[in-house]
Amino acid sequence: MTVDLAWDNFLEPDEEILWSGKPGGQIIFSDALSFLTIFGIAISFFSLTWMGGTLVAVARPGAPILAYLFPLFALPFLLFGLQMAGGHILIDAYRRRRTWYTLTSKNAYIATSGLWKKSLDIYPVEEMNVLRIEPGALGTVIFKEHRSRKRTAIKRPSGFYQISDALLVFNLLRELRGKKAQNATKAD
Repeated sequence: MTVDLAWDNFLEPDEEILWSGKPGGQIIFSDALSFLTIFGIAISFFSLTWMGGTLVAVARPGAPILAYLFPLFALPFLLFGLQMAGGHILIDAYRRRRTWYTLTSKNAYIATSGLWKKSLDIYPVEEMNVLRIEPGALGTVIFKEHRSRKRTAIKRPSGFYQISDALLVFNLLRELRGKKAQNATKAD
């Protein structure tokens, strides 16, 4: 597989590409079954009720024209509720469609291209503190969990999400980590 990036600008001279791929870009409807979705539906319903109720209240003869602007104050709440109810699923699918993964002999690369910015995250094999696979037709390989100083902060683990070659990538990472551990033992 090829990736639309100029890898020569990022790779070290002795670094070779072992695997590259893209996550699946389909919408994952199972993510909709969450508290976030239910809360978003409630906020959306409240906002629509607010907008409808205020429109009925001001829609009488002789109402000032500015009174029709009052229902629009519910619009940000409606947009927020719709994003929570299902927009986050669409945004996640969009992000995955614009993401590329590469595993080399030294690093894991996650390149993203959004509407306003492009980014490249580099995870050296030596700094990978976990190796976990979530198998499936489109599996996930987690290789880094971020520790936070705050107990309430929740951070998503880093890895290659929704890839068709999850088992292959998992085995490649396991081999790389084993080689790095052997080299570290020999150096001691």
